[in-house]
Amino acid sequence: MGVKEKMTKNDFKQYVGIEIMIIVMSEKKEDEYVGVTHQELQVYVYLNKCAIEFEHNSNSLPELKASNLYFKPDFLIRGTPNIIVEIDEDSHTNYDTHNEVKRMIDIWNAFNKNLIFIRVSVDRTKTLRKEHLDKIYTRINKYRGYNPSNLLLVDQLFYPVSERAKFTRR
Repeated sequence: MGVKEKMTKNDFKQYVGIEIMIIVMSEKKEDEYVGVTHQELQVYVYLNKCAIEFEHNSNSLPELKASNLYFKPDFLIRGTPNIIVEIDEDSHTNYDTHNEVKRMIDIWNAFNKNLIFIRVSVDRTKTLRKEHLDKIYTRINKYRGYNPSNLLLVDQLFYPVSERAKFTRR
């Protein structure tokens, strides 16, 4: 299904399934989900079920506003350190690597280097399996209370080796 100007409840039923539609639709307006992938909605529902508090796709994060940044991370889990989970459709192969790294550095600096990224590569045509969702949950818990020591830590889940190499310092 292509992106529409406004998704309807029927679109959600066809696109992501009734369970996700019911949970998500009760919290946000339909038009806030235009352009959101079904894998992102799966993660949204899963994090809710796991009782993990997060901010989703928000452009009003005080840390970013204070730095005049207008990025919208997929999921922000506040804590020490803060954790951003991003769903990267098709490993973001069509994104410019330099811009992706610059974006992460800008966000990391805005959070005073108290931030870890978990980037999840997904095939945009497939539904995430439970073991993928469990792995995301495990990584979130792994990094809670972790001290990244002023290092930009980016955990790439399910990335092909060829794509991981783009982000590796040489």
